[in-house]
Amino acid sequence: GLTQAQFNVANDVANFGSSMAEKGYNAQMGANAANAALTASGYNAQMGATAANAALAQNQYNAAADTSATNAALTQTQLGNVNTAAAFGADMAGKQFATSMDYNNFATGLLGNQYSAGITNNNTNAGYGQQMLANTQGTNSLNAGLTQQGLANLASLYNTGIGIAQQNFDNANTSAGTLANLYNSSAGLYNNALDRTTAVQTQRLNNRLNTGTANSANYNSLIGAAGNPLTINAAGMEAAINPVISLTAAGQGVASGGTGVLGSLGGTGSSTSTQTQSGMASQWLPALFQGAALFT
Repeated sequence: GLTQAQFNVANDVANFGSSMAEKGYNAQMGANAANAALTASGYNAQMGATAANAALAQNQYNAAADTSATNAALTQTQLGNVNTAAAFGADMAGKQFATSMDYNNFATGLLGNQYSAGITNNNTNAGYGQQMLANTQGTNSLNAGLTQQGLANLASLYNTGIGIAQQNFDNANTSAGTLANLYNSSAGLYNNALDRTTAVQTQRLNNRLNTGTANSANYNSLIGAAGNPLTINAAGMEAAINPVISLTAAGQGVASGGTGVLGSLGGTGSSTSTQTQSGMASQWLPALFQGAALFT
């Protein structure tokens, strides 16, 4: 059977392989945890960007609504101004007409008084009556001219009121067109905000995919790095225990074909050996070394 020294060496090899496998497993689990944290961070950043874009779109929509309300109030004010101007024009036309009628009535009364006085004086003085008649005719002509001028003034004032009303109506139409343009501009801003949100989300998704690819490469590198120390340490272990194995084989009459037993198990030495003695040791010692190779 194996000596205690050989058994201890085989046990150390098995323990060393188990320790290195556990370290490789822990390294892989740490990499998995780091990648999970990175993925969660990217997701939180993407959700934050989406919320910011949604708030921006809402603010733009609120600004457009406020502008629409302001323009509606302005249009209502202009309509009130149109109605006020029309009412003022109608009132002024009524006052002008009333003034003209009062003046006509006054002139008619004055004419009647002058005519009566002329008739009375005509009974006493025909020449004086003729002069009064001439004066009455002149007054009539003057009154007719004043009445005509009053009617012309009334027509002019009425036409001015119509012009003001038309101008206010045109202003209202212009304000309505401006309001429509603001509505269109607000809709365009909202659509642009949605486009920017979509672009940001697409870029975030691409970044996450690229991060996953990079992490996959990192996993492979970590797994490879975890395997390299096992191979190197197997070669070192072989150099340490070869003298013990050679002495044991010489004592039991076993002729070794080389010193690469552990190296062949780790993929670095020769893969052949020669056994010259049968027995229990020659049957399970290679199996023990093959089991140790599972941890490299």
